[in-house]
Amino acid sequence: MNPKKTTVAEKWARVLLLAAAIGAGIIAWTYYLASPLAGCGAGEGCDTLLQGRWASVLEIPVSWIDLGVYLVALLASLLRTPFVLRAAVWGSIPVAAGWFLAVQLGEGAFCIWCCAIHLLASIGAILLLLHHWGRREGDRISHGIAGLTGGIAAIATLAALQLNQEEATAASPVESPIEREVVSLPVKESEIVTTESGKLIHLLDGEVSYDLSQLPVIGDSNAKNVLVALTDYTCTHCRRFTRVLETSQRALGEDYCIVLLPASRDIESEEIHRYMLALWMINQNAHARVDARIRSGAVRPRPRDVLEDIVRTVGGTEFSLHYGANRKWIAEQIETTRRLQDAHAEKMDRAVLPQVVIGKELLMGAHTDAAYYVSLARKYFEGGTDVPIPDEMKGEMGAPEVLLKSSVVDAGAVAPGARVPVTVEF
Repeated sequence: MNPKKTTVAEKWARVLLLAAAIGAGIIAWTYYLASPLAGCGAGEGCDTLLQGRWASVLEIPVSWIDLGVYLVALLASLLRTPFVLRAAVWGSIPVAAGWFLAVQLGEGAFCIWCCAIHLLASIGAILLLLHHWGRREGDRISHGIAGLTGGIAAIATLAALQLNQEEATAASPVESPIEREVVSLPVKESEIVTTESGKLIHLLDGEVSYDLSQLPVIGDSNAKNVLVALTDYTCTHCRRFTRVLETSQRALGEDYCIVLLPASRDIESEEIHRYMLALWMINQNAHARVDARIRSGAVRPRPRDVLEDIVRTVGGTEFSLHYGANRKWIAEQIETTRRLQDAHAEKMDRAVLPQVVIGKELLMGAHTDAAYYVSLARKYFEGGTDVPIPDEMKGEMGAPEVLLKSSVVDAGAVAPGARVPVTVEF
């Protein structure tokens, strides 16, 4: 008996699956490089979806899973594997495409790349299912049904994991403490180094470094005394706390600045920080306006709302160009700050935002009295000198408060005769 020839339907199905695998590979590679996808600017559907909370399952990029499934489906059409296994793989593809379409409808954003890839793979998988199923009789048909059911169950499991992941990020493992609760811990000093290109701050024994000229700061980034704050737009206490930091910096004067690091509680937090860091690189005044609207509540701290406000402020074309050009650098800043957060969380055995580093002291939590931070900053940078707080600032700071559950440690001291801190390394 002659072996069965490959039919036209099988050939087309393999071509479609191969094309889908190539497309998924391109998306997976750009995701790995944190680079923009061709034809996909900031704010477009593919950018929102590929960098949002639906882009991964258990921290595994969905594009990598797609690539693996398409390659397995292609191999299954070439090898004589049990039909129940082939039906499971082929059947899962159109079901996954349907789930992703539902996600896009729910988000109100559409990814042309993703839709095209899912369409190609779904047509190829359906062609193979119909072709091979038509050859089966008796128990082979029941095997096909069983395999298809297994494929649907697999996609349902992945969908459940994504939904559960969404609920977890919404709740967020990072605690937002009572505003008056501040826990103080000792840390290593940071090192501030001035180079020809600008001022750098090294943390974690040099493992973490930031260029102060490229990050949002309160005050002048060239100020000789630098405080470090980790805040998150989706954290209510962090948004309120920024006003306390601004008041503190004005009271401290031009010799002080506070660098704002992009701390994140979840994927949505990271997405907002990506947009805001890109805006800072474009126009610092525009960044200040959008930042103020987010913190005041005029703009909701959601990626879509923030992006819409940015586009209205500076224009979509200009923002897309800068966002794409700086995307890798932005990803590095967020990843660097995540390492810093992890180090702090390990020291305290829990994660809390906001955070402030003043000299050798790490403060986790938000105090509503700016005078508290002014006092600690002067204690470290000015050797304990009690400089009077300007009268016009006192009304903004509020009355002194009793700290709950606080454990204050020595803020440290500057090197003998020095007017600048040795460093703020963690």
